Formats: sequence, C-alpha cells, structure tokens
Amino acid sequence: MERATTQRDGTCNILVMEDDYIVALDLCTYLESIGVTVIGPAGMIKAGLEIARSAEAIDGALLDVNIAGQTVFAVADALIERKVPITFVTAYDSSMLPAPYRHFARIEKPIESAQVAEAVERMCKQAMKCRPQQMLAD
Repeated sequence: MERATTQRDGTCNILVMEDDYIVALDLCTYLESIGVTVIGPAGMIKAGLEIARSAEAIDGALLDVNIAGQTVFAVADALIERKVPITFVTAYDSSMLPAPYRHFARIEKPIESAQVAEAVERMCKQAMKCRPQQMLAD
C-alpha cells in the first residue's frame, strides 16, 4: 500500500482503540510506517469516547471490540454519528457481534498487516468521499 492520504497535509488520521499494550504498539508502529497519523491509542472506553466526540479530523477507526472488559459499541456509535468509517478488530466471529454492528468491516485477531492496510485504505477512501467539500475548502 502506498501512503494513505485524505488530509491536505497528505495523511490519513486513524483512531486506534486497543487495550493490549503490545498489540497497540505494534499496530500503531505499522500504521505510522504506511503514512497514517495515529490518533490514540485509546485503551479505555472513556478516552475513546472523548476522542470520538472531540477530535477534529478522524478519517477512520480500528476498534477492538472488548476494551478492558467493556464493549466498544458506545464509541462506535459516536463515530457512526459523525460518519467516520470503522473497522472492528476482534477475535469474535461476526455472528457474535450485536446485530447493528455485524455489517461493519472486521479484522480477525491475530492481526495481519495486509488486512490492516486494506482496511485503512478503504476507510481513507470512504472518508474522502464523505468530506470532499471540506478538503476543497482547505
């Protein structure tokens, strides 16, 4: 994958929610290596909600379904409300997700970099389609 771009400075801003420090570190390091600006990682639901509600530019989100024993769906809802593309990162089969979330993209753990690259590319392209006027105004 070439560099992921949507913002005028040439970066794609991806929120990462992961409570496992090593997984979060590996994921963020990989994302930065492909040109992504990482928002987070957030390892708690409260922090994720604050970011989801207040961060100015979020082009996509990689959300672990289970964060410190809590589900991430409140954060997902806040992002969906803002029309931010999301991808769930989980060991759960899609049939184990609540019905409203089953149609969202999902990366199964253990995470493979090719899957992450594809998800980021898709989310960044989707974000570009959702905000063309904002980008032209900048």
